[in-house]
Amino acid sequence: MPALFLNSTWVETGKRLIVSNLRLAPRDATDDEDFVDMEDAHRFFGEHALSLSSAVHLSARFTYVSPAGTLTRDDGTVYGRAVDGGYFENSGATTTLEILKTINLLAKLDPRWKQVRPVVIHISNEPVRKGKDGKDKLASTDKSHRPSHLRD
Repeated sequence: MPALFLNSTWVETGKRLIVSNLRLAPRDATDDEDFVDMEDAHRFFGEHALSLSSAVHLSARFTYVSPAGTLTRDDGTVYGRAVDGGYFENSGATTTLEILKTINLLAKLDPRWKQVRPVVIHISNEPVRKGKDGKDKLASTDKSHRPSHLRD
């Protein structure tokens, strides 16, 4: 079953606010926390309270394009605001690493988890340039186009 993880940043705490089709928060005080500096959006919105489009928009709220999302419960209690996940960490690598570590830990506890084969799809909008060798390079790592006084 595919799993989707959309990262936002909780403005008031600086923590990741993750929306997923999986439960991420510990069940109770005896359950270990697999993800650090994270809040599970299910805690605020309930298991199926957010549509996919709302979850995507919550993870892509750029200050000058759209306002921060307000975190409220059904009773109207406001808990804070959420902005783009890149304010916490831009690539999603932290969440990806924690997912892979959790799968490895579960595989040690339950042999069925050894059958899980993670496939990570990383979508980047980083510009690509042709390097001097003719190969594609991310613009942020290709220093050949920068003025000489800015190169390492």
